Amino acid sequence: MTVFAIGDLVYEQLYDPSSPRWNASIEERIAEGHVYGQRKLMLLSGIIPNYNGSEYAQSMGRDLPNRIVTRYWLVDPDRPNDESHMSWVESDWCVLESAAADEGMLW
Repeated sequence: MTVFAIGDLVYEQLYDPSSPRWNASIEERIAEGHVYGQRKLMLLSGIIPNYNGSEYAQSMGRDLPNRIVTRYWLVDPDRPNDESHMSWVESDWCVLESAAADEGMLW
């Protein structure tokens, strides 16, 4: 498992968060092969380890088990303050790969 730090350049590849089912692992999603969007270069701006990915649905009355994941805040490295190019992704439906070797370190 790669450990990332805020400020790292990463490649983001999303997988369909509902395929094969909502609580599937990232390994199951990769095996299923339902890629969601294009692989793109992003800047890691925030990390929340041990995040309950079911918390929002639970707060609205859904009876779901906790889904503990790592949550990442990603921004466009060319426009880090442009809110239209920012996103939260979770480790059970997104694969991040280091881009440092390809793109160089930001800091």
